[in-house]
Amino acid sequence: MARQNKPHTLDKGDLINNEMVEGYLGWSQRPDTKKTFSKYDLSEIQKRYFIDKNYTPVSVEHFDVTGDGTLETVVTSLSLGCGSCVMFYINIFTNEGNYVATTREGAIVKAESGKGFYLSTMESGSPETILYISKYDWKGSLFTEIARKEIVLKSR
Repeated sequence: MARQNKPHTLDKGDLINNEMVEGYLGWSQRPDTKKTFSKYDLSEIQKRYFIDKNYTPVSVEHFDVTGDGTLETVVTSLSLGCGSCVMFYINIFTNEGNYVATTREGAIVKAESGKGFYLSTMESGSPETILYISKYDWKGSLFTEIARKEIVLKSR
């Protein structure tokens, strides 16, 4: 169940080339969900990205993760689809592009230094659940995992 000991990186995604998924679980069946965007400070291209991916934001924060003094937009979102409510999508919108991470029941927290962030994720199983906390640092064009802590929680 434990992950490999190699560093993970978050590469730049593409904001333009998105696939629209429609039907039973798409935006046309859940138009009220689009109202979510009115409470967040997102650009039109960022909103379009989430609509095209069928993701709904659950938190939007603005903090510096690249160390350049500019606030990036950090969004945690969920899929509109059924059965994926434990998968969180973390998007970091920088001047360079959109960086995407997927985490299971996780969270993102800014680093004290203003350069990078901490990302948590959880792997649930029997007889144990493993919580991973990774620190990512900005390396000029991507975020690279520089440290990881693994916490094993035993089931009773």
